[in-house]
Amino acid sequence: MRRRVGVGVGGGVLVALVAAACSGGGGDEAESGPTSSTLFGPPISAPPGTPIREGEAACALLSRSDVAAILDRAVDSGHGSRSEDGSSACRWNVSGTDGGVAVARGPGSEQALTGERNRSEGEIAVLSGIGDRGFISDAGAYVLSGDTLVAVFIDVDQPPAERRAAATELIRTAVQRL
Repeated sequence: MRRRVGVGVGGGVLVALVAAACSGGGGDEAESGPTSSTLFGPPISAPPGTPIREGEAACALLSRSDVAAILDRAVDSGHGSRSEDGSSACRWNVSGTDGGVAVARGPGSEQALTGERNRSEGEIAVLSGIGDRGFISDAGAYVLSGDTLVAVFIDVDQPPAERRAAATELIRTAVQRL
């Protein structure tokens, strides 16, 4: 089943997650149009908005070296976009592939995290010791820290257990940098 994954905001969903505008096309150029790609399985759309690069907004939560070290693969610099409400998404493309890692951050609440959990498919596990509360599913890792919701998605050729382990380590790093 294919569906969109979003970061919940209050009672609605901000489709704010990462992909090709965070371009699936490789290279370090940030783009600002809405696009989609596949990360952790379901299609994910990046928000239209102001282009961002590594060190800005969601792209400040992880670095090229963080992603490369966890995946043990070469990756391009992070790039993505920030929307008017302050939500942002960033993607690092794995060199020589269509795969990558995405991180998104936006306004969050217990209700938003619960909404994401309810929309998640597959096995869901609690993430302990990261932020205030979080979980990992087949769609990605989600953590609420204060009033910020962070999500990490991985689209690389790895067994599911390795993707989940990598997503857990990356979201741990991202939340520490909030």
